[in-house]
Amino acid sequence: MDNDSGFSFQEFVVPTRSTTLRGWHNAAWSAVHGKDEVHGGRDFQFHFEREAGKLVIRTWDAPDKKNAVRYVLPKEECRFMVRVHAVKRLSGKRERPVSAEEMPDWIAQRMSGFSIRQGITVSPLEWYPMDWGKGALATTLVTGEVSVTDAGLALTTMTNGIGRARGFGLGMVLLLPLNQTESVTGSLLVA
Repeated sequence: MDNDSGFSFQEFVVPTRSTTLRGWHNAAWSAVHGKDEVHGGRDFQFHFEREAGKLVIRTWDAPDKKNAVRYVLPKEECRFMVRVHAVKRLSGKRERPVSAEEMPDWIAQRMSGFSIRQGITVSPLEWYPMDWGKGALATTLVTGEVSVTDAGLALTTMTNGIGRARGFGLGMVLLLPLNQTESVTGSLLVA
């Protein structure tokens, strides 16, 4: 299998004092677009680390083209990490969080282009209140080991993210070396 497929993007870390979903969204939007009017929707993903006070932002239409990097999929196994709002619809608009027991299947169905190699680790649910008073989002951090089985599908997964609430910093798949144990500073798998 050829994993030499890649795409260009800019990934960078932004400090933030925010502790809310909307605050993280606004900080990421501001870091990418400033106060510019943007047409056509969000062209970036971000992952928040509340305890570290930072956002990892990935954008494809990077304003600073000279610092954009070419992402190359790993040829060997690596770790993945993704914070998700994993839900199952019950009826109508009602939904419930996916349980830890259901999470391996939920993740496998959405990680197109990857094969999960080891059991996954699912953190306890964390609830983030919506700033505008309409409930809260249940999130969980999922980690495990994967290998690339289809480079094209894997890049689509990396580009689009997985799950719901991606505009609030959820669903950005990060690939990390197997031996990395420190805090996330980005995907770290760049050419």
